[in-house]
Amino acid sequence: MLTLAFPLAPDDVALDPAASGPPFPVCERAYRDALEGHGVKLEKGPYRNDKSVREQELVMWWVKNF
Repeated sequence: MLTLAFPLAPDDVALDPAASGPPFPVCERAYRDALEGHGVKLEKGPYRNDKSVREQELVMWWVKNF
């Protein structure tokens, strides 16, 4: 599974249930918390695109072993 996390924010902002949006801020930790509990592991990344909008994108490749 390929994920594009956007817009990136610090953990405390992205994990705040009162965060404003849409788009709602996200962070790598939120993806890990949501996916790793279901047996999905980060295989590649995270990668930042230095040409992205204010470096607010993060690309991650996840796999689940069956």
